[in-house]
Amino acid sequence: MATSFTGHTPGPWRVGHAGSVVSDSADGITISGGAGPEAVTFYGGNLVAESVASCNQELIAAAPDLLREVMELREATHRSQAAASDDLTNIDRLRTGAIQVEPPFDNEDVLAEIEALETDYRRLQDATRWIPVEERLPTPATHVLVIVRVTRPEGQYYYWQDGYLDMCGAWRSAGDCRYLEQHSSYRVTHWRPAPELPAVEVNGG
Repeated sequence: MATSFTGHTPGPWRVGHAGSVVSDSADGITISGGAGPEAVTFYGGNLVAESVASCNQELIAAAPDLLREVMELREATHRSQAAASDDLTNIDRLRTGAIQVEPPFDNEDVLAEIEALETDYRRLQDATRWIPVEERLPTPATHVLVIVRVTRPEGQYYYWQDGYLDMCGAWRSAGDCRYLEQHSSYRVTHWRPAPELPAVEVNGG
């Protein structure tokens, strides 16, 4: 589901005084006493957040830039998905004869080439997407990347790491062979093939 973020105080944000995060703009300031000459003097800018732990100040100050990058990435992803969908639609239209290739090209040859390209596309798409474990599992003892869901009383969170499925069907860490589902609150939900390592040239010696 798409989410729209509007109305926040414009960036850039920065770390202010007295454990605060501030902006040079007063637009969207909703904290009582967060704007105005006295607040700007005390906090070093228009107050966005106060009483922020020092370990979190830089992260919160970077929020507008991070949000912008995420939104740009989402838009680029949507454009890529739309383009891929259009390509597949045209392939189907060509296959069914809705689109004809003019001479000197031969439809049969073109269709064969498109079939090969479509197969490569599907293979690449499958190799780069996260596959639900309910859909299928990797070959045992094959190094893959996995997503682990952790359920806590306060909620759920996810992380990914290297892993593999052992011969008994248990998920293990690729690093130390520990069980990834050692407790009922840990569940592997998705996996994907590990990327190929780059070729490394070893100088003689």
